[in-house]
Amino acid sequence: MQASPVGKSPLSENASGPEAGGAGGGWALALVGALSAVLVGLRLGAAPLLDPDEARHALAALEMFERGAWLEPTLNGEPYYHKLSLFYVLIGWCYRTLGVGETAARLVPALSAWLTVIAVHRFASTRGATAGLLAPLLLCSCGFFVLTGRFVSFDATFSLFLTTAALCGAQWFAGPPGRGGRSRLDWLCLFTGRAALIKGPAALLLVGLPMVVETLRSGRSLADLGPARSLLIVGGVISAWVVPAALMEPEYVREFIVVHNFERFLGGSSVFHPEPFWFFGPVLVLALLPWSLFVPQAIAAALRRKEDNGRCFLATYSVWVVVFFSLSSGKLATYILPAVPALAIVTADWIVNRRREERGTGAGRFEMLAALVLASTLPLSIGLLLFYAPAEITLALIVLPASSAGFAFLSLRNRFTRGSPLGVGLLSGGAALTVLLVNAFAPAAIGRFASDHDLAELSPPPAVDLRRVSYRVQPYSFLFYARGQLDIRYGLHSVDQLGDLDGSVLLTKTKRRSDLDFEAAGIEVETLGSNARHLLLRLRAAPQATPADSVR
Repeated sequence: MQASPVGKSPLSENASGPEAGGAGGGWALALVGALSAVLVGLRLGAAPLLDPDEARHALAALEMFERGAWLEPTLNGEPYYHKLSLFYVLIGWCYRTLGVGETAARLVPALSAWLTVIAVHRFASTRGATAGLLAPLLLCSCGFFVLTGRFVSFDATFSLFLTTAALCGAQWFAGPPGRGGRSRLDWLCLFTGRAALIKGPAALLLVGLPMVVETLRSGRSLADLGPARSLLIVGGVISAWVVPAALMEPEYVREFIVVHNFERFLGGSSVFHPEPFWFFGPVLVLALLPWSLFVPQAIAAALRRKEDNGRCFLATYSVWVVVFFSLSSGKLATYILPAVPALAIVTADWIVNRRREERGTGAGRFEMLAALVLASTLPLSIGLLLFYAPAEITLALIVLPASSAGFAFLSLRNRFTRGSPLGVGLLSGGAALTVLLVNAFAPAAIGRFASDHDLAELSPPPAVDLRRVSYRVQPYSFLFYARGQLDIRYGLHSVDQLGDLDGSVLLTKTKRRSDLDFEAAGIEVETLGSNARHLLLRLRAAPQATPADSVR
């Protein structure tokens, strides 16, 4: 394989192999691009921003946008050193272009998810038409991937850059040994540096260690990686943020790297979301439905095929992503999102090749997948329908077992499709359709239970000079939607502060209202509104009794 010409995407080059080039035509790219755009973008702004994470990131980006800043993020006017600012700057550009709102806030992760699907299609197409269509279908059928791409968080954008870096590495390993693939390594370094600017130095380990391991395993020399040039490119990209940040606010750099990366990973008081080592095991089984049971054998097959170093690298990379974050003290399900696109490629390649080499391989697993999907969704839908759920969520969930059962029935009735790309494609298509229907019907219902946008609309008008405070809640969506009307403060932690709240609006939970003895503090309370999660109260000092009142 020759080096990619200057200016040409490293993912657009076809390799030789079975059916090579069959899916490389414009019709396949247009089909995948259009369907994935609908899947990721349908009603993107229909749901209000959700607490706490989505609204927090949207608010931090809004404050940077309003201040005209590009380096140091703030949250409610205070320095916010937990995250890098590039992601917030990108959202700020969307605010400038589309106006401040939900669609603008979610556009960056949504575009990242869409571009990831395109990259997966272009790379998988080098193995033929079937793999080129099956790999993005597997990825789009994964509700975990699609819904994360519709959420204001760093994970989808981080995953885009790590995935494109890994695909460049896979192309380099698929080519002949030597320095001929230098341009692919340059692209890999550029994408890795950009990933580090989104979420931090973990990107260097997530891509760098699998590159070293696979280089040694394949019998190549580490000198082929051009370590000096690679480090120079990565360092140059990262320094675009580190140098000005260190000059303008050195504490930002120190706290982000030391506290919010190393200390969070290693443990200690700064750890958020502590979980056991095995946390990502069940997460992967559920997150990769409806094709999760194929993944272990697909990885094992890729690692055994020593002649196919590109797929072996992707398997090594995806396993390392899961292991790396399993070693971290703090864990969230979305941390392993960068492994999902690579796993879709490896699994699609295994399904295509094993079906061709061994008829019927995987039929048992396919039946198990269909049973697992039905067993996990049908009781949930029935329970929500009988006991409690907004109609929109119930409708969307009822479609899941119905579509899955239909596709499973068609596949199981025809033994030719059992365990084949067609059979897996039918089940994955049903899952993708369900994700689409969830995006179409569920957003408004979800917002009722995870956002305070409705309470923000009930706040007093801008002319009224009131403070806003909160008690034992994370008020980020409230702050986002009420922004620009009044001076906003939050962080009431003690009932001793009640005497300071005359002429304030208080956001709290219904069950927390009893914690605050308003009567003893001489505070009159008016309920402005409530939703499924919070109360909005208006506080005034009770009028003092006069001597005449006492006589009466």
